[in-house]
Amino acid sequence: MSKTAASKLKNRLILPREGEMRVDVTVYGSRAILDGIEDEALQQLRNAACLPGVVGVVGMPDIHTGYGLPIGGVMAVDTRDPQAVVSPGAVGVDINCGVRAVTTPLTTSDVQPKLKEILREVVAVVGTGVGGKTRSEIGRVTGDDFRKLVEKGVPWVVKQGYGSRLDVERTEEHGALEPASLDDVTEKALERGSGQVGTLGSGNHFLEVQRVAEVYDERLANGMGFFQDQAVVMIHCGSRGFGEQTCQDYLRVMEGAMARYGVHPPTKHLASAPIQSAEGQAYLRAMACAANYAWVNRQVIMHEVRGVFQRLFGLRYDDLQLVYDVAHNIAKQEDHGGRPLLIHRKGATRAFPAGHPLVPTDYRMLGQPAVVPGSMGTASFVVVGTEAALRETYGSVNHGSGRVMSRSAALGKRGRGGRVTDEEFRAAMRGIVYMSGSGENLLDEAPQVYKDSVEVVDSLADIGLVTKVVRLMPLAVLKG
Repeated sequence: MSKTAASKLKNRLILPREGEMRVDVTVYGSRAILDGIEDEALQQLRNAACLPGVVGVVGMPDIHTGYGLPIGGVMAVDTRDPQAVVSPGAVGVDINCGVRAVTTPLTTSDVQPKLKEILREVVAVVGTGVGGKTRSEIGRVTGDDFRKLVEKGVPWVVKQGYGSRLDVERTEEHGALEPASLDDVTEKALERGSGQVGTLGSGNHFLEVQRVAEVYDERLANGMGFFQDQAVVMIHCGSRGFGEQTCQDYLRVMEGAMARYGVHPPTKHLASAPIQSAEGQAYLRAMACAANYAWVNRQVIMHEVRGVFQRLFGLRYDDLQLVYDVAHNIAKQEDHGGRPLLIHRKGATRAFPAGHPLVPTDYRMLGQPAVVPGSMGTASFVVVGTEAALRETYGSVNHGSGRVMSRSAALGKRGRGGRVTDEEFRAAMRGIVYMSGSGENLLDEAPQVYKDSVEVVDSLADIGLVTKVVRLMPLAVLKG
């Protein structure tokens, strides 16, 4: 069925069940966003709706074509169904790519004179670029210590002096997804992840110094430690080569196992195995290791950033407070309406409302902060989910703004879309200090290649699925 034949409600596109689909699919966005979604991305959602055990498939307004499930896709499967599957392609290659926001007691005027110095100091202590190596002692651990790092996650690394107890409380899953077993991770993944904890990576990963440009809800903002014109740090990265290799390894494992379990997805990119099968359980344990690796990665980077601000501004370590850390690419067991579900979020962020039992204690009356980065040079947001989002999207919101132009098109390597010029890039970044830590060309990350982050977030806010807390604007951007 074409997009034009699908029914539309306010900021919603309904793809009705047809063929092998088990459920209708709902995609969220403004009319302009919905009209611009690639047909391939919609087909990927339809494909996901055909998998055994699926009870819900949702597309976020930042949706664009990915591998298997599109980026911006959410897929829920009922774990009570013995045929229900888990799919690495519905989680993503960069397992637990995610983002965290960190508040400071400083204002824009405090940091403005030192923005270039902040970026230089961060690059000196945080590895960047493809294959970038760690500059942190904890990032070089091996043997039993590395096993503890990936199996026990942030609580273990905090005990080694890389953070505080509050950091654990304010990290999704407390930074330790269970069960995790390094025994289910290949040697190749181990080799690729070795020495990369505490590194930013490349592509759309970044570290930004931002300012609180607008406070939408004083009560929520105050409860999370935000104030007008405050300097905030945002960190966006994932599980590096460790997570990527783990995904690739288990895609092959499941491709080989599907026939044995009678699983026949519409595309091999959604290679799957029953959750309770040996392959399904092994993937979940390996994925948990990669998720924990990513949380530790962001924790170590935050630890180094705290040191930079201590040296440059004379702050105390705990003057930089973690607001929250959210995962973007992950599959997790959750209870929704009394149903035990495995929620695959790929380029989507968990956002639970006030009172939900999984919201951290100090945010219980506020709701879990969801950190939503914009593109390079544009607005980012902190929002909280609502009861309506819990019902409609399994407590999920968009993870960013979403690409509208491929990297190759932005760099002029393909005819589609056209090339972003140096002049256009500089104009879009006027007034913002920026740096590529590895010296890579940044044109493929220009603001022009992404959707409007304001329109994306407002697509959900306008229909009551999120409450906006603050809008953040970049002052300085470090790209890998």
